[in-house]
Amino acid sequence: MKKKSKLLLAMGYFIAYFALIQCPWNLYAQYTGTVPRVTTVSPNSAALFKMDTRGEGSFSGTTPISIGLYTVQAGGIQVPISMNYANGGIRVEEIASWIGLGWNLNAGGRITRSMQSLPDDHPTYGRLFASTKPSAFPGSGSSTILANSTAAVAGTLDTEPDIFHFSFPGGSGKFFFDESGNVKLVSQQAIKITFTPSMANIRGWIVTDAQGTKYYFGYNKAQTISATEDVSLSYNSSGPAPGPTPTYYSSWHLMEIWDKNDENVIKFTYGSTSTSFTTLNGASISMGNMVGLDCAPGEGTLQEMEVVNSSLEYYLTKIEGAIDSLVFYSSGSRRDFQGGRKLDSIRLFSYNNQLVKRHHFNYGYFTQPGSPVGPIDDLYYTRLKLNHIAEFGLAANDSLATRFTYDEVTNLPSRLSRSVDYWGYFNGAFNTTLIPNGVYRNGSSVQVIASGADRRAYPNYARANTLTRITYPTGGYRQFTYEGNTALLDYYNSQINPDQSQYIYRSFVETNFNFTSPFIPAATKNFTIASDDTQAQFNWAVSGPCPGDAFEVKLFYLPAGLPENEIGNWTGIYNGSQTLNNGNYRIEVYLGAGCTLNQLDGNWMERNMPPTIYRYTGTYFAQNNNVGGIRVKEVADYDPASTQTYKTQFKYGLHSDSTLTSGLLISPVWVYSKGGCPLPYRDCDYLRLSASSSYPLSSQDGAYVFYPEVTIIEPNNGYTTRTYSFDYDIAPLSISVQDFPFIPGPDNSWKRGRVIMERNFTQSGVKVSEKFQEGNESGLYSADVMPFTQVGVKVVGYYSSATCPGGGHPTGIVCSACWRDYLVNSQFNALRVEKVRQFNPDNTYVELVKEYDYYTSLGRTLLKEERIYNSNGTVQKTSYRYAFNANGDFVFGLDAHDINMKTALLNKNYLEPLEITTYVGPVSGTMTLTKGEKFRFDTFNGGAHHLLVYSKYTSLSDRTQTVFSSYSTTGNLQEKYEQDDLYVGHYESYLWGYRGAYLVAQVKGATLASLSGLYNQSILTNPSSEAALRTHLNSLRTALVNNLPQVSTYTYKPLVGLLSETNPMGNVTFYEYDKFMRLENIKDRNNNILRNFKYHYKP
Repeated sequence: MKKKSKLLLAMGYFIAYFALIQCPWNLYAQYTGTVPRVTTVSPNSAALFKMDTRGEGSFSGTTPISIGLYTVQAGGIQVPISMNYANGGIRVEEIASWIGLGWNLNAGGRITRSMQSLPDDHPTYGRLFASTKPSAFPGSGSSTILANSTAAVAGTLDTEPDIFHFSFPGGSGKFFFDESGNVKLVSQQAIKITFTPSMANIRGWIVTDAQGTKYYFGYNKAQTISATEDVSLSYNSSGPAPGPTPTYYSSWHLMEIWDKNDENVIKFTYGSTSTSFTTLNGASISMGNMVGLDCAPGEGTLQEMEVVNSSLEYYLTKIEGAIDSLVFYSSGSRRDFQGGRKLDSIRLFSYNNQLVKRHHFNYGYFTQPGSPVGPIDDLYYTRLKLNHIAEFGLAANDSLATRFTYDEVTNLPSRLSRSVDYWGYFNGAFNTTLIPNGVYRNGSSVQVIASGADRRAYPNYARANTLTRITYPTGGYRQFTYEGNTALLDYYNSQINPDQSQYIYRSFVETNFNFTSPFIPAATKNFTIASDDTQAQFNWAVSGPCPGDAFEVKLFYLPAGLPENEIGNWTGIYNGSQTLNNGNYRIEVYLGAGCTLNQLDGNWMERNMPPTIYRYTGTYFAQNNNVGGIRVKEVADYDPASTQTYKTQFKYGLHSDSTLTSGLLISPVWVYSKGGCPLPYRDCDYLRLSASSSYPLSSQDGAYVFYPEVTIIEPNNGYTTRTYSFDYDIAPLSISVQDFPFIPGPDNSWKRGRVIMERNFTQSGVKVSEKFQEGNESGLYSADVMPFTQVGVKVVGYYSSATCPGGGHPTGIVCSACWRDYLVNSQFNALRVEKVRQFNPDNTYVELVKEYDYYTSLGRTLLKEERIYNSNGTVQKTSYRYAFNANGDFVFGLDAHDINMKTALLNKNYLEPLEITTYVGPVSGTMTLTKGEKFRFDTFNGGAHHLLVYSKYTSLSDRTQTVFSSYSTTGNLQEKYEQDDLYVGHYESYLWGYRGAYLVAQVKGATLASLSGLYNQSILTNPSSEAALRTHLNSLRTALVNNLPQVSTYTYKPLVGLLSETNPMGNVTFYEYDKFMRLENIKDRNNNILRNFKYHYKP
């Protein structure tokens, strides 16, 4: 059979026939893949990466919330430690991280896998090792197709690429493998990622950034210590369930960071704990009748599935820098997470094991009043809540507390509650199932479901347990006001249950009852159904005395020009309902002897669709509809010193019509679709309703809201309008109810979120400035996107079929299967054009235009040229050349030494510019070099590559040079001097102390060699006291007094700041700190206070 097309929506099918082999129907109990299986990651990983798909910023209705705690440093490597909060709402299935619900601790990094089919690195079945790759699936020939389809359904052939999320200091993103085992970044960056196999499984990763800094994940550099989370997933279901997954590596923790020369390192240490949690997988049920010989007993019945995650999870215990170490103290016995831990405190120690500072974390639990209580119930009904963090200095009992307030007017229900909207946020509905109500269309056919779950979004409930205020130790605070997300819904394809505002309540009351005969109606009422849904649920009721219930109710359809048709008949029934198509109807009530019913009531809801609007290739209802999660409406900052409150407000309406939301769903909510492989490949035709897990990272995409247009208002200070770039992951009209199996759309997040237009106005509406930006996402620069696509295949198979001769085949072999391709993409996106206009009072403006080119022709993401177009008709072109450029590209030339260094730097992935040139001239004419820079490297200390010469040019022949002639073994500069063609001089030497962390002496006018013998490096490295170091440095000053160098010396309180500074004249300035390590006094040599600092922070 010929391979299917590589188009995104390509579909393939097969039927295998086997003679004289029996297959009993009960083999349907085997999992077929019809109900998609989800995979889950640890709560800490979920918290860290939950905003990856949605993005953070006003375009998603969120504002960054980050509280810095510490920074660990070694040479040029820095690891900032911060607490971050995602304020778009808490989904019901979420489990709190180890610092509380909604928070994540950014302290190093990790790589986390979102597994799709099987682990890519499974040594037997994984995509990296499988003989049949997704691009070649299903193969050719009936036996090959049968074997591959059976293997895919049974979980012994991986057909989908895993998605890996990564985070490290200064970088984050996603990547996947191509079929040759090469790493492909979803959004391409100038970083290199390699992996370390262990028994075929990936045990470690090395990420190298553009400065050559290496980040080791899972394994340390020596491969002697590891921190890799093992995970296995199992499934519980009311119907067929997949078997447990093989144990696989889910997360690789950051172990070490080394600079490009391996001179400095920051190390991370972890503990481990066994954890387990259960969350929802999804639900499915057939709609209407199932038609066909292949339909198995029970196939369309309600099926709900849960997934159990069992992990060996690692938690951070220490980060060690050059002279500092952070120790993380945590404890177990969490009520809400079996085996989970909570962070109790962080303590900062200097290299001599002196405690410098500590933070304590205080917790409680969110819980819904009246919830069940007990060890098992607590796992589902409680959630760890961070109440406050307290910073302690040297005093044991005094602290500075930062407190957190949450919306607890309503609390979240059980994590397994069905009272959720389509996006997984609490909606307050009393649902007992995940199967959603709604109005569902299949061509001209319409089905209205009202007996399932109300999955619509209700903002008052979606705000449950969300952070609303941060109160600082000063008494100041930041207050967040939220409102529900809104979006325009697709006119043609929306499967979201329409908002009640679209419906008109229709009713009648008939009290004119006249009994003449049991065969003549005592009361009649004509009515008309005219709903934009093409049907409505008609409800009726009769009331009044009627001994023996001797009455009958009949319902008639009155087609135009045709005989009436009785469609309902109820005897002795006082109320009923029936779904009616649009048309004319009559209801009649017949009474028996002694029955005196006196009232007939009828009611129904008619949908009145709003008008439409066209946006981004789609037609939408011109009506705001609540969608999942919440958005920030206002941020208020209170300053206790001035007693002023400063507000920033956010409006998410269209710039052209502020009454309509600009919100659009990046993918449609898709719950109604074909239930199985279609005819003629399998003889079982039906549609189904389904629902899936909303646990973070459990799926590849989601129907998140995005706001392409936002207005930001600062009362009394003007406002700003922004338009962001936008594209769908799945466009509204790109899918059909008939598509099966459902496949994820491409990740187009790289096309979203750039500010393509920003306009700034005064409070009175006068335009001050505007900015326009275009990037690769605009489609104008498609050649520079550097696209790469990887095929994934969703496969569904069946173990019994009427089309199998004799009724079946051997156990474990599928009879029929179908599959669909989808694509995972890698591309490069960067700013290409920027226009900035500054407006004058008369509305004229001055415009500055910048254009950017990149080395995409060389497969690189780095800047090649920047062009600035000036209003005088000239252009300034600045070009950048790197270690990967050809030797002939360099304007100032390369000698043999430069060429060797260029190769060495490229091997270390050092991708900073080695040459920069700027030319100025007319747009079309001769350009003149006005500025140039060249960076020449050399080898120091037996293998370290450092800058040797920095050359600054004003023309091709005029230059000045700074020579960096000596470095320490930790990469600190020790000596430099100036030179040109005629002169060498201006020597400066630098001495470093405190294990190389701080500059302790700067000597101008002296070579490093001339200082030899005048100081003791061991005293500088590990001073016994501040006074001893200062005395030793003063002896250096005294020894040099007759040689006329200028000496400045410094002493420090490690990890806090300067203690003394002595200038070349010998004048000393002292610095004093309070018990919280804040600068308190600056004093002169006579102990006079030069400056005093008062803080509003109170213990």
